[in-house]
Amino acid sequence: MLEHYTPHPIRVCVTGGTGFVALHLIYQLLLKGYHVNTTMRNVSTGKPQIIQALLNYHSSDPENSIATLSHDLLEERLTCFNADLNQEGSFEKAIQHCQFVHHTASPVALDVKDPQKELVDTAVQGTLNVLRECEIEKMATTATNCIS
Repeated sequence: MLEHYTPHPIRVCVTGGTGFVALHLIYQLLLKGYHVNTTMRNVSTGKPQIIQALLNYHSSDPENSIATLSHDLLEERLTCFNADLNQEGSFEKAIQHCQFVHHTASPVALDVKDPQKELVDTAVQGTLNVLRECEIEKMATTATNCIS
């Protein structure tokens, strides 16, 4: 399987696990042997969605002959946590024991009345909440042109 990639698996937190960028990042991390903690608004609906998307992506990836990504491996190496950008402390458990954090979580809404409050302020506050909980080596944050 993937055991030969890292002798002692490194744990990485990827916030916003159901998002497009996060999903691809999680996929690459798992292929390289990392253990991944990820956050989402609702684990009961989000985790099955992520697992199915990862398996679908893997089955269509021409490079996947390097490693086998199975449902059992995902259950072992992927841990999902409920988290809310607006709730201070909600990322604490997901970030615990992680050496790195990739912060990709951001509010998504198509019908907003106040974009500054509902999107920008929430994204900024969420990033600050994640930063407050990080006592790790490095953190990466991402953004799309949708928030500019």
